[in-house]
Amino acid sequence: MVLSCALALAQQPVPTFESKVNLVLVPVVVGDGHGHRIGKLTKKNFQLFDRGKPQDISSFTAVERPETSAPDSNSGSNSTVPGGPQSIRSNARSGDRHIIYLFDDVNTRFADLVNVREAALRDLKKGLAAGDDAAIYAFSGNPTQEFTSDQAKLEAAVGKLRWRAEAGRGGMQCPDVSYYIADLILVKGDTQALAGLMSHTIACAHVKPEFAQTIAMAAANRQMIIGAQDTEVGLRTVRRAIRRLSGMPGQRVIVMASPGFFAQTPEATKSTAEVLDLAAKSNVIISGLSARGVILAEEEQDVAAGGGAGRRPPRASSPATLWLQYRRESARANLDVMKDLAEGTGGVLFRNNNDLRAGFDRVAAAPEFSYVLGFSPADLKPNGTFHALKVRLPNEKGVTIEARRGITRSSRTQRTSEPPRTSTTPCSRGPRSTTFRSCSRPGSPSRMRATCRKSRWSPR
Repeated sequence: MVLSCALALAQQPVPTFESKVNLVLVPVVVGDGHGHRIGKLTKKNFQLFDRGKPQDISSFTAVERPETSAPDSNSGSNSTVPGGPQSIRSNARSGDRHIIYLFDDVNTRFADLVNVREAALRDLKKGLAAGDDAAIYAFSGNPTQEFTSDQAKLEAAVGKLRWRAEAGRGGMQCPDVSYYIADLILVKGDTQALAGLMSHTIACAHVKPEFAQTIAMAAANRQMIIGAQDTEVGLRTVRRAIRRLSGMPGQRVIVMASPGFFAQTPEATKSTAEVLDLAAKSNVIISGLSARGVILAEEEQDVAAGGGAGRRPPRASSPATLWLQYRRESARANLDVMKDLAEGTGGVLFRNNNDLRAGFDRVAAAPEFSYVLGFSPADLKPNGTFHALKVRLPNEKGVTIEARRGITRSSRTQRTSEPPRTSTTPCSRGPRSTTFRSCSRPGSPSRMRATCRKSRWSPR
C-alpha cells in the first residue's frame, strides 16, 4: 500500500513535562450565549467529569489575551503549563502572534478551494498586526512559506494554491462515494446507505440495477483505502504544524481551512485525541474555517448535477432523497473533526456561512479569555478506550462551554517527555531543511504506482 505523506516539518524542541502523574489538560472557553467570552472565573467555578465521574481539578490556568496592551519586555511567552493547584494568569500582547495558515488542498473541491484562496488573499491584504508573523502550509506540502511578516511573500504563497485532481477525490467520480458512506456500508452494514448509493450509481452511470450494486461496492472499497490515507495525512499534518509552533514565543494559532475529513473510526479517534494532547501541552490554539460554506444548497445542486432529480431538489418520493440525506450527513460528519480540534484547544469554528473573508477575520483571533483544567484520571489505560469528558459550571446560568469531548490512550501513544518523532517515510534531508515527498495514486488501487512531488519546509 502506498501511503500518502503530507508536509514534514523540521524537528523542533518541545517542552519536557516532568509531572509524575498522568496529567490530562482540558482547554475550556466559556461564553455568555451572545458571542462574548467570559473571564474572571476561578477553579471553584468548574466541575470536570470523566465518564460521568467527578474528577479533582489538580491544576488550573486562566489565560487572558487583551485585544490591545502595551508591549511588555518581560513577557517573552504565554506558554504556561499548569503544574499545581494555583491559578496562573497569562497576559500576552496581541501583537506577538505566530499564525500558521493551514490549507487542506487534498479534501477541498475545486470551486471551494478557489473561494478559500480568494478570501485568504483579501484577508492578507489588510496586513498583519505589528509583531505578528505567519506561515503558509498546505496538506499536499505545496505551497510552503515559512514564518514571515512580509505581506507580499504570504500573498504569493497563497496565490499558488491549486486544486489537485487525484483518483478518488474531487466529486467527479461516478459513483461519488465518501469515506463516511463507505464506512457505513462496509463496516456498519447500513443497508439504507447502500440503497442510496445504488440509486446514485444508476443515475450517474446509467446502468441497470443488477450491475449497480457491483459498481457501488467496488467504489466503496476503493474509498475505504483512499479515505483512511487522507485522514491519516490530515491528522499528521496538524500534528506537525503544532510541533512547528511549539517553540515559538507569544500566542500560537493554527487557522485551518478545510471541509473536514471523516475521523470517526477507532484509529482516527485515537489519533485526534493525541493531537489534542499535544496542542494542550504546546499551548496551541486551532481554529477552523469550513471551506464548504453552506452545505444544504450545495448538496442539492450536486445531486441534481449527477442526474438524481433533474434541476429541482428531489421530491419526498424520489429515490435521490435518501442519497441526498446521506450526502448532507457525510459533509456534517467531516466537520466533526474540525469541531473537535477547535473546541478541544480553545479555538473557534466558522461554518455554514459563505462569507469566508469574515471567517478568516474571526478564526485568526484567539479568544480573549480561556482556561486550562488539569486532572489525573485513575483508570486511563493504554487500551484505546474512549473516556467522555464533561465540563460544567453549576453556578453560572445561560453560559456556553467549549471544551474537548473526550480522551483516549493507546499503546502507541508517545510519552510526553519524549521529543517528537519524525515520519518513517524515507526522505532526503538537507542540513537546513526537511525535504519530503507527497505521493498520490493515479488510477485505481490495483495500479500500485505513485507520482511523487518534492516539497520543503525549512526550520525558522
